[in-house]
Amino acid sequence: MKIADYIMGSAATARRLQIESGMPKLRDGYSRTQELIDHIAGEGPIRTAELCSVLDLTSKQVWGMLKHPLLTGKVVHERGVWSSSVGEIDAWQARLAAADAAAAEAKAAALLSARGWTCLPPEGAQ
Repeated sequence: MKIADYIMGSAATARRLQIESGMPKLRDGYSRTQELIDHIAGEGPIRTAELCSVLDLTSKQVWGMLKHPLLTGKVVHERGVWSSSVGEIDAWQARLAAADAAAAEAKAAALLSARGWTCLPPEGAQ
């Protein structure tokens, strides 16, 4: 018997309830806010939209629940992402920039190679 057959509402809500029915109960005193903080700490830098989709919340709920932790310094919101510290955000954005540069370099090398040029890797790269 599927729980989704008996729930009125969205399919996402039905899936969340079905998943939650198989999960162990949260310990006493464990709130949705603490769940958000733990998710941010576990996942590293994460955008509001990703938090919303993972935890089935609206952005208004995320901001409302994280207002106090933000003011007290438990979480940081900078440059569009939530994190436990500013250093994590800097490292995350540096990894994204390096990946973008590597992808652009590979695309340029492929284009030049297709046009008859010989492309060598940068010095020090293997």
